[in-house]
Amino acid sequence: MNWKPIEGVSAYHIYRNGVFKEHTTSSTYTVPDENYAEYKVSAMDESGFESFTSEPVVFAKNEMLFQLEDKFEASRFPYTNFSGKGFIEISTSKNKNIAYTVTVEKAGDYLVDIRYSNGSGPWNTDNKCAIRSLQVNDVYEGVFVFPQRGKDEWSDWGFSNSHKVKLHAGDNHIKITFEDWNNNMNVDVNTAMLDYMRVIRVGD
Repeated sequence: MNWKPIEGVSAYHIYRNGVFKEHTTSSTYTVPDENYAEYKVSAMDESGFESFTSEPVVFAKNEMLFQLEDKFEASRFPYTNFSGKGFIEISTSKNKNIAYTVTVEKAGDYLVDIRYSNGSGPWNTDNKCAIRSLQVNDVYEGVFVFPQRGKDEWSDWGFSNSHKVKLHAGDNHIKITFEDWNNNMNVDVNTAMLDYMRVIRVGD
């Protein structure tokens, strides 16, 4: 893991799964060989003041990507920086019910999230965060949140929040739906582009 050195910074803090791991003056860090971990980095100035942490970076051995455009109609918007062959659009009228079958070899705990973009407005105003409900094997697991990433920044992709769910060996049925309680404060605009769904096995 490496990052661009910042002028005026005396050291960096490495966080693993939200817990402080190491203090370093280098701008590189060798991630241990392990099944799953999420890392973030913060910067320290000479007075000991610490910055916000970076966007999380996930390192996983057992990562599966499910390109949503392989099953659902790809959007025709001319956005870039997606993976695979394209991406799909979700809104109050499009792809309100997404059903996907995920097959895994081992039962256990898995993290599920989605790579998305949302250029509906500035990240700090307008209340145009997209929200969807998640069900796994007919069990409600909570909501996916797709915050705005900047006005018209539809080619800027990031990850939603993740949910830790239990999957059984074999086929598992995942549903991503737009429910009445998924309306945001804007009400009219609840839109995002979805690139792929990511499923990561955690634990042994």
